[in-house]
Amino acid sequence: LGAKNETQVKLLLEKSKIFVNPSTYALQTWGIANLEAMAAGLAVVAFDVGGTAEYLRDGVNCLVPKHPSGKGIGEALERLIGNAELRGRLGKTAKETTAAKYSAERMGKEYIALYSRGK
Repeated sequence: LGAKNETQVKLLLEKSKIFVNPSTYALQTWGIANLEAMAAGLAVVAFDVGGTAEYLRDGVNCLVPKHPSGKGIGEALERLIGNAELRGRLGKTAKETTAAKYSAERMGKEYIALYSRGK
């Protein structure tokens, strides 16, 4: 798809039902694309690498393939494509996760608290 601006990314996420992040890069610091997709209420398929372990919960707010490969992604996609209830449940929980833990308001308060301790 190439580079997209914030508005284009938002439109693409709104039109989607499933988000796949195929990265197996162990130094993945956070995986912000996963969080953006989760905040949009999508069912997410992503590997547990780097910082993603802080928020990915297999079967709760995403699917984490057992095999870090195309086969693992394919198996997860088969589960999601054929099961609207599962897609809906994962998407709903993913959205709740991001709203509770990673909203701009909450992150702002946490940064203020962090910097206030240093005074």
